[in-house]
Parts: sequence; structure tokens; C-alpha cells
Amino acid sequence: MSEQRSGDKLSAMREIAARFPEAFGFPIRPLTLTARRDLIGLGYEKEVVQQVLRMYCSRPDYLAATVAGTCRVKLDGTDAEAPTQEHIDHAKVRLDAYRAQQKHRRQGSNQAPTEKPAKPLRKKERTPPAATAPVVRQKTQPTTLMGAVMQEAFAKLKAE
Repeated sequence: MSEQRSGDKLSAMREIAARFPEAFGFPIRPLTLTARRDLIGLGYEKEVVQQVLRMYCSRPDYLAATVAGTCRVKLDGTDAEAPTQEHIDHAKVRLDAYRAQQKHRRQGSNQAPTEKPAKPLRKKERTPPAATAPVVRQKTQPTTLMGAVMQEAFAKLKAE
């Protein structure tokens, strides 16, 4: 039914949300566990559906609605079952991780401007490597005719 020419997740999200405003509208409510299968059954590509649902269901407001125990909704907008305690706990863990990440980002951006990361050392500023035994190169016999020709050519160039 629906062909995603651009493969753009946002445009796919808009198309699905426009087709099912009761399920993907506001206020945000958790979707039924069969939403993925239902969308694929309606002709949407599996990869597109997975991307759209991953993007939609990982939103903080979606996770908050799941944690609150808001009743799940079918694609047509009718109420379905409530989230299980296992799903609520999982959503709470993901929401807490998201909030911690956001807090870390805010704290990182509030650092004083003098705390810039150190620039990499220039070549002349680097410490020399530890003294090691000099590498002795041994002459090897070429294994191919081309290798022999190349060695002779290099020897002539060195002699000149």
C-alpha cells in the first residue's frame, strides 16, 4: 500500500501518523503490542515500520505514558489492555537512562570555557620513543622475476 521512496523515517512517521491519528496523536498513549504486525499487514514495509515504531516508542513522553500505566491503544483508537508491570519497569529504566543522559549533557555544556580539552601534541613536542636496538635489514632474494628486475633497477639508481 505504502511505498517509502526516500526511506526517510520522519516522512514515514508523518504518513503513518496522518493515517492513524487516533493512535499516533495527542495525548500520547502506548500502542498495542500487535501494532507492528498490524502495520505490516496493511502493506507497510517491515523495515520502515520497525524504524517508525522504534523512533516513536523511544520518545520520553511515550515512555512516561507507559510508566504512568496509561491504557494501550489500537491503531483505530480504541482502548486495549493496560501495560504489564514488566513493560512499566522496562519503560521506567529507559526513561531514567534518558533523563540521566540529558542531565549529563546539560552539566557538560555548563562547564567553564577555560576547561577545554587539551590539544594533541605537535610532532616536535612529543617525547621520542624509548631507545631500541637498531633494525638490521637483511637482503632477501626476490621470489619472482619482477622482484629481481626491480632490485636491479634500484641498485642502478643508488649507484648513480
